[in-house]
Amino acid sequence: MLLNFRKTPNILAGHSIGSFINYNLLFFFSIFILVGIQKLLIFPFIAKQLGTEKFGSFVLFMTIINMAIVVIPGSINLVILRVHSHYEDDRKYDLIKMGSILNLVISLVCAIIIYFGFPFIANSFKVDSIYRIFLLPLMIYMILYNLRETLLIIKRIKLEFKEIAINNIIFGFLFVLIIPLYPIFHESTISIGYFIAIIIAVIIIILKSKKIITSKLISFKSLNEYQQFAPSFAFVAVLELLVMASSRFIISYYKDPTQVAYFFAATSVVQVLVFPFAQIRTILLSFISQKKKIEEFSKKEIKFISFASFIVGLILFVFGLFFGKYMITYLYGIDYYTNSKLVLIIILFGYIFYVFKMYLKNFIILFFKRRILIINVIIMLLINILINIIFVPKYGINAAAIGMSLSIIVSAIMWSIVLYRKLL
Repeated sequence: MLLNFRKTPNILAGHSIGSFINYNLLFFFSIFILVGIQKLLIFPFIAKQLGTEKFGSFVLFMTIINMAIVVIPGSINLVILRVHSHYEDDRKYDLIKMGSILNLVISLVCAIIIYFGFPFIANSFKVDSIYRIFLLPLMIYMILYNLRETLLIIKRIKLEFKEIAINNIIFGFLFVLIIPLYPIFHESTISIGYFIAIIIAVIIIILKSKKIITSKLISFKSLNEYQQFAPSFAFVAVLELLVMASSRFIISYYKDPTQVAYFFAATSVVQVLVFPFAQIRTILLSFISQKKKIEEFSKKEIKFISFASFIVGLILFVFGLFFGKYMITYLYGIDYYTNSKLVLIIILFGYIFYVFKMYLKNFIILFFKRRILIINVIIMLLINILINIIFVPKYGINAAAIGMSLSIIVSAIMWSIVLYRKLL
């Protein structure tokens, strides 16, 4: 089962294990600063300032924003990671320039739809009117954030994780401005803080993206790549995010935003705990993308990743049971833990399989037909929605947690069957 570490594993595309570890440390630390500041500092701060009902409404609105900032640059960047190994170095800048233009256009259209469409659904899901403060500033934030992510993809292709780390650390600390500004601008401070953070972060990236901006005219070949892959990647990403988003909105529809706040606290803590392992998977994708076909990897290497990820999931479960209570209580308050302690246990169990599924998905994204991704996530979403609609009215957020965990387990089993049948 163990890999022979006396030679460089093929899965690292010619790079040493030491380099891979160093890249992980850099990338993990920077992303932990970026995301950790928001989840461990800013969100709890906002929750205490707004109260549970308004914070639940803020979470519902940010759920829509987060879907856009994950789906749009994510689907564009996955295309780049999937096809860049077939391009010469100079042509890669054309590929990314086309991706940046598509990113801006799609983000702008999405921002317009959210700006005019969200007010129509707000009342149905009992969303407090506080969301109106964030509407326009966070639309701008979304557009610029998406551009930033695609401009940074060249650093991932070149495995320049030190530069990514520096940019992420600066970006993360800019969000801290929300706290000292809050006594002055109150609720408006939240949108002001997000706006300032993204403006400075994007300016820094643009100043270092001269080769992308000044690259030669975009070829239709690269456009064809996006037309071929991006829609299916985006569709899968939307469906995956709807697993979490549907739970929140169904909870709010049948219950109220306060229950959404409790559910968010538990799931957010679990996501923080799984965070280090998620970043390793992200870096591994950049290494794997250097190869053109799955047959270039050994079965032993893929089995090792599967085994190791499942063990990591078990460790995460035990660690979460012990520290989850203290994290929720410290970050949000004892009332949050009292109302979400069973949710925490259920979600932690599902995330044993989430880590396993997450690593297998790297190979599915790069080397399998997109319909496999789509079928998997549709089944996952249907399981979650059905359980939520049937049981949330009676069992509340505990039923939502069961729906999410069960959908993750089924998805992980499906990935393993598909991948190992390919290797036989």
